[in-house]
Amino acid sequence: MAIGPVIDQSGASLFDVRAYRIADRYQRQQTDFLIAHHSTDHKSHRFAQDIQISTDRFLPLFRSEQIDGRKEIVADAFALLTVIGRDNLIPYAVMLDMERDLTLFIKQTAEHFAEKAFAQMLCTEDFRHDHDHRDAVLDALWEADLQRCVVFTYPYHVDVSAAVINEFRGRSKICRIALSNRFTHMEVEPQDLLLTRAEIGLGKEDDILHVTDRFSIKSTDCGPELIACLRALRYEWNVAKFSAFTSPFPVKWLLCVHHGHTIDHWKTQFKRDYPEISGQLLSNCWHIIELTHELNWIDRFILSDPHGTVVLPRSMVHKEIIFSLQEYLDARFKHVVLSDEIDQALTQGGRVYLLDAFNIILLNNITFSDDPENLQIVVPDFLFYTYQPFTRYLALKHHFDALTGGLREALDERYPVRSDQWKILSENVLRSSRAALRAFNNVLVVNDEEEQLDDQPGTITDLSSAELVERVAVKERKSIERKPPEHLEILTSGGKCTLLATAPVLISQNGTLIRTIAAVLDPGTLFVPIDEVIKNMDLKNMVDRLITLSDEARNWHQHLKELEEQDANIFDTLKRQGLSVSKQTFEKDYLNNHSSLVELHMPRAKQDWMLICQRLRIGDSRTAWNAVKCQEDINLLKAIYSQILTLMIDTESFGVNVSDLVLEQITTLLAKLPDPGVNAKENKKDAIALINEICDKVSLQKIEQINPITL
Repeated sequence: MAIGPVIDQSGASLFDVRAYRIADRYQRQQTDFLIAHHSTDHKSHRFAQDIQISTDRFLPLFRSEQIDGRKEIVADAFALLTVIGRDNLIPYAVMLDMERDLTLFIKQTAEHFAEKAFAQMLCTEDFRHDHDHRDAVLDALWEADLQRCVVFTYPYHVDVSAAVINEFRGRSKICRIALSNRFTHMEVEPQDLLLTRAEIGLGKEDDILHVTDRFSIKSTDCGPELIACLRALRYEWNVAKFSAFTSPFPVKWLLCVHHGHTIDHWKTQFKRDYPEISGQLLSNCWHIIELTHELNWIDRFILSDPHGTVVLPRSMVHKEIIFSLQEYLDARFKHVVLSDEIDQALTQGGRVYLLDAFNIILLNNITFSDDPENLQIVVPDFLFYTYQPFTRYLALKHHFDALTGGLREALDERYPVRSDQWKILSENVLRSSRAALRAFNNVLVVNDEEEQLDDQPGTITDLSSAELVERVAVKERKSIERKPPEHLEILTSGGKCTLLATAPVLISQNGTLIRTIAAVLDPGTLFVPIDEVIKNMDLKNMVDRLITLSDEARNWHQHLKELEEQDANIFDTLKRQGLSVSKQTFEKDYLNNHSSLVELHMPRAKQDWMLICQRLRIGDSRTAWNAVKCQEDINLLKAIYSQILTLMIDTESFGVNVSDLVLEQITTLLAKLPDPGVNAKENKKDAIALINEICDKVSLQKIEQINPITL
């Protein structure tokens, strides 16, 4: 990297980044955008076009012969260079040599980065299983004088191949950068002060207000069948708890379905993109694909505009379908680009059609240099009202969380004004969003449980278990960095206790039990010390509780019959969600109780039982299933439960974030039961569910006050 003031300015030039950004594709290819250096004295540097710059200011210079083919690299770097220049962090001119100053970056993505930054990038995923390709790339890089190798990792992605890193040992300095979380805030901690883009000189504070006014929700006349199927799929997806990063809900995927391919092609592509989906759930997805393809929303509502730009979402897991839509639309628009190029698209003139409506972070980073009316955020109604009809509210909340959270009240004189503004704005946006959702449902004559959000606005921002664990982990790290007091006195409705700040505790976050340390506790939190859980754990009593069915599980026939009386379509709903039996069997065996005091009848298929438990909100679904299926060998079930509880006590493994080793051991023990899961993944789900059911039987106390003390 350039670290000292430039001595020889011969062949040096400025890069006209403003002219580059407003130029079209042809101009970028034909123009170098350089402003040649003329002379320098002790006061100033002089360039063509009568430009003079003081010698005591930061000035990035480039060698004219190195710019060709690297203009996009230079333009992308100017966001950083602008910050350096604005604060004059480097008070002199530097020469950025794009051949000598070479750094190798290794990260876990197949995106080609060679034209995006001052680096050559090795994309490990491209050749993770292609050794010939990997060796060819490494041989080519061997000829370069690589002085630094940066290994960059972040959560929820695959590890960088050690074989690749080892190629650079001994000849390069290797630096590992591991991010603890992603570049966004999930909540603003009391001690945090978050700055918005406008506060660091990028855009205006009211940009987000213009963005949320630019939604164009297309009325597709989709019909109630597609909506009912999508809402059922959303429910099933949440129940299945697929990874949000490797198997996200297919909203982006369905957005891209177009008539350039046949239905069979899209079904094959979906199976390839979602290998975990199978059985009835896969059939449901294929039916939704058929309905979406028949609707043909792309051709009907994305009208050609030879002067406009379409901005598509970027997806690391669905690159093929994004690229397919990009090719399909390319002839109908001036440009079709991905979402990370939206700033450039907004400066080129013409309308910009953004097809990434649910990207809250992107919406908060849009900066207008021209009329906001040029932007349209296009989304079909069948996705908007089934995936997240409160997107506008969430985008605004993300912005105002930074303006009103953390230390703002103490440090920001504008806090009262912004707080009042958000109170009024949030009420208006929520009211209009609910009204629009209700109107959409009324037109289609469908009943959507999301309308209950009128009384529960907090539920629209629920986090997954993985996100809750990550949020608690962030609080742990921050509490350790702050060096918390050694001991804490915790007052609850049931009394008080004294704990080390590092003492392990269980806390409830949105109903999810998470193991953490006492230093992260706040007033109002439901918690219990792990030591107390272990001390009060009566092994025999707990085993007896686990093999005893709840009243809800024992009376499931009756409750299902009551539900059927309220909702005559309950069978059809369960059938769409994967119920395997016929309507005749459902009415004969499910709605009528053939159980006796000695024996309880359950569905033959475990999947059917789980569907019914989800619908009836039966909390002990797994333990009830095990108890019934092991009636003839109940001692085996007791022995396995005893071993699992002993393992959890010995390793202090309570909460959803138990170690992989403990989870694997519990999975192995459950596989010994007479009716194990059909595969290792199913057994692992059962293990996680059993841990949750055990933890649900732990009593928690609500914290009223926390006092740091010295003993």
